[in-house]
Amino acid sequence: SRYPDMYQKAQEEASGLRKSLRFITNRADSLYQVESLALTDPFSHPAWSLLESQAPVLGEQFASIISSRIIATQLLPFFRSARAYAELGEKVWELTQEQTEFLLEAKERFGWNDKAPELIEILLLERYLTALREGTKLFFQYDQMEQPIRDRLYGKYLAGNIEHRAISPAAFAHAIQIVQTPWILDMIREMQAHLVAGADLSGYSFAGVDGDQVDVQQFEGKLVLVNFWLSGCVYSQSEFEKVVHPAEVYFKNDKRVVFLSVSADPRKAVWQNTLFTGDFTSSLSLPVYAGPDNAMIRDMGIHSYPRKVLLGSEGQLLAFQDLPRDAASLIRILEESLESIAPPQPQSK
Repeated sequence: SRYPDMYQKAQEEASGLRKSLRFITNRADSLYQVESLALTDPFSHPAWSLLESQAPVLGEQFASIISSRIIATQLLPFFRSARAYAELGEKVWELTQEQTEFLLEAKERFGWNDKAPELIEILLLERYLTALREGTKLFFQYDQMEQPIRDRLYGKYLAGNIEHRAISPAAFAHAIQIVQTPWILDMIREMQAHLVAGADLSGYSFAGVDGDQVDVQQFEGKLVLVNFWLSGCVYSQSEFEKVVHPAEVYFKNDKRVVFLSVSADPRKAVWQNTLFTGDFTSSLSLPVYAGPDNAMIRDMGIHSYPRKVLLGSEGQLLAFQDLPRDAASLIRILEESLESIAPPQPQSK
């Protein structure tokens, strides 16, 4: 009723619309969504008979790659839905076990191959659901898989989650102990060196307003909140105004806290012009320039803004992925982090 012209156009072009909307409003709708995606006989698809007839020509390895891609492509919609509605419990577990049987039968008949990305994605979902059902740790489920699929699961999980989730040092230590594939092991170690709590980030530097180099290590003994931003970014501006600046004001008399305002603008001139507006930084912070090719931005995989990084008194990473987006919570985290730093001694007359 609000947009009759658009609605009429959608009706006229309905045959060209490839997706339909399903409104899920209750538990029954959610369960129907999962049930509707469960396959009763995946092997009835003609791709399987074709693969079976050509397997001797393709060879074992190539046939296993195609097998992995076929079964995963068929079952991915179901497992994605099952993960989304895992809270439905027992009924979802029953459906999941049925679909997993198809997965295992494909392995028995044609084999699996870690070169198929679809297979790794579906196994990540299947292992997650199994861990929920059995009440076990996710890495325990990965450890039940054979190599080299096990290594791919570890690598895919860590790489896919580390940017937005804080993963414990113990989890990384376990992965490094288990993973055997050299390039995956190198990738995990690289993430461990820059993105895990306790990582030494004291060696990074930026350009100051006067052109001098500003090193992270010069703030030894202090808590450093590094705020990365881009000129013209409304999210960066809002983050500064509503989150970072209130924290600056709260700690303005505490010399143990440093607010490092870091521009990732593509050109230094853009950053210099922005400084005069006061939209992204203030006199309570130290403005510096990083640019898009800065080593810290590259090593931490920062490609969206704003992003905050909290460093401890020795330049070690305290928090990155899980820093809050509201001022009160950020202030509370800073206060808790300050407990390990001795308050400044009053100067004698």
